[in-house]
Amino acid sequence: MQGLIRPEKANGTLQMRKDRIMRKYQMQICVIAAVALLGTAAFCGFRIYHHYAQREKQTEVFKQMAELVENAPEESPKEDTPVSEGEDVLEKYKELYLQNEDMVGWLSIDGTEINYPVMQTPNNPNFYLKHNFEKEYSDLGTPWCGIKKVDSLFSRIS
Repeated sequence: MQGLIRPEKANGTLQMRKDRIMRKYQMQICVIAAVALLGTAAFCGFRIYHHYAQREKQTEVFKQMAELVENAPEESPKEDTPVSEGEDVLEKYKELYLQNEDMVGWLSIDGTEINYPVMQTPNNPNFYLKHNFEKEYSDLGTPWCGIKKVDSLFSRIS
């Protein structure tokens, strides 16, 4: 009876095979999870880098725009003439207005870093929620006015 396998030995071998197969699947699952985790970390790192790079670029653009407005020639009340017919744009905002006619005002608060253009598109009020001054997509957006129509906002700015 040497050719017969004892039942307890056969069960032990079968259990060892099952353990090896389980370890193999566990290893595959761990590798897949590690790759997914590294991919997610890389994606998040890229998005964070992109956000800060975009923020830095937009901050620089706003500073340049503020310098244009601040360095505009001083005007007396008699010289407040519209840039173009039908538009109430003051002379100091002329250059920016000619770059983007969606500009309806300027927001500046003394003692803070707030010094931005205010944008508006009558047909798409939320356009600048996700676009910059150059009308390019931006997660940061640009200060915008969601009112359907703003009349003579520039003439009220001092």
